Amino acid sequence: METIGDYLFAFAVYGGIFLVVGGLIYLAIWLLRPKKEVVENWRQAEMALGLTYKQPRVGYPILEGQFANYSVKLQGSPASGGGNTRSTPAQTHYTAFHSNGKMPILRLEVDDDIFLRGDREVGDPDFDEKFQISFAKEAVARNVFSDPAVRQKIMALNYPVVYINKDQVTVSEKDVQGDPNIMRDRLQLAVALAQTVENLRP
Repeated sequence: METIGDYLFAFAVYGGIFLVVGGLIYLAIWLLRPKKEVVENWRQAEMALGLTYKQPRVGYPILEGQFANYSVKLQGSPASGGGNTRSTPAQTHYTAFHSNGKMPILRLEVDDDIFLRGDREVGDPDFDEKFQISFAKEAVARNVFSDPAVRQKIMALNYPVVYINKDQVTVSEKDVQGDPNIMRDRLQLAVALAQTVENLRP
């Protein structure tokens, strides 16, 4: 037969679990919140780039709108993984949306020998040595990165990742950026790639 003591014990146990879980959720939200400096910088970028600022309930700010006649989206993301081999650094993601629905998936990243996917080359020795391109056929990769100026811009980025699919181009760079001029430059790169993609016939 259950006693009052049993109920009190169960209440204490479940109450403790509730407090721990609630505390962990609060901690996660607190850790994922953007720093005040990031918010201020992105508010300034909102005005400089003519975009709209949005602050998700959890996570870093978003800027979106029209840029160079393209729908675009900028978003920061915090570091994750605690510094182990699978960790992801803080990044800024610059996305331009395109209309080539037949574009296959393509991913470019720094060649660090972690991934074993087949590599595609574009015919630029320095570019090919630094980056690994995967998923799309090599002919598609050569066309996407055919412009030497675009390749030079990608080479100058801080640990970049370029991801392209049937409706968007996303250029990601290490660290959460706060300089509107640099953000404009990265957006221009994403738009240039989107324009190239729209002219492709994979």
